[in-house]
Amino acid sequence: MPDSLNTIENISRWFVMTRQQLEAFVENPQENRIYWLEIAADRGNPVTMHATPLHAGPIVEEHLWESLETVVLTSATLRSGGNFDFLRQRLNADDLRAVDLGSPFDYRASTLLFVPSDIPEPAQRENYQVAVERGLVELAAALDGGLLVLFTSYSQLRQTARGITPRLALGGIEVLSQSGGSSRSGLLNAFRQRERAVLLGTRSFWEGVDIPGDDLRALVIVRLPFAVPSDPVFAARSETFADPFNDFAVP
Repeated sequence: MPDSLNTIENISRWFVMTRQQLEAFVENPQENRIYWLEIAADRGNPVTMHATPLHAGPIVEEHLWESLETVVLTSATLRSGGNFDFLRQRLNADDLRAVDLGSPFDYRASTLLFVPSDIPEPAQRENYQVAVERGLVELAAALDGGLLVLFTSYSQLRQTARGITPRLALGGIEVLSQSGGSSRSGLLNAFRQRERAVLLGTRSFWEGVDIPGDDLRALVIVRLPFAVPSDPVFAARSETFADPFNDFAVP
């Protein structure tokens, strides 16, 4: 009997919470929040309600800046366009005292940036994919492996893995792919341990990856990771900028 009462109480609390969320969603939406519904394409088409702040700055200001005496933020990617203006604006950090310590790496002397000009537009999907795969195979062969290739979609990553794996295997170069189900750390460790390998990754590989020495000889960015314009959060926040592409999407 006690178990049954606990179950009933839990269900009752769930209904109360759901009712409150529905009321906030439909009848009393807050100006500083973004609301949207998602209908799944499978599993009986469940409907999911979402809500997220339009601006995170006020929340950060209330729970971080105003609640602590001193806060220190450190990162290699806090600047945008050579300054901290975007960070200040997004985090309500008007009083931020910024220090740019520079980089210990001499990129001009040790790196080469190459942007191909003869590759088809992504809209020409078949020709574009053929060119991507051909370029990766040729680059991997020229450098004897040591490539980290970043994608913005799992579907293209999987397609590319299927296309280049057998061709590179002929030259003794192994393809490690995030589509294989291995963990991020497992793939990175495997890549470091192999002298001739190509690592294909997406999402979690875009930040916080450290591959020192000669293990990484080239970084390939297949497409820049711009947000999908139809994404509800991106679309709502874009509306708050006069030039959403340069002021929000690019930073």
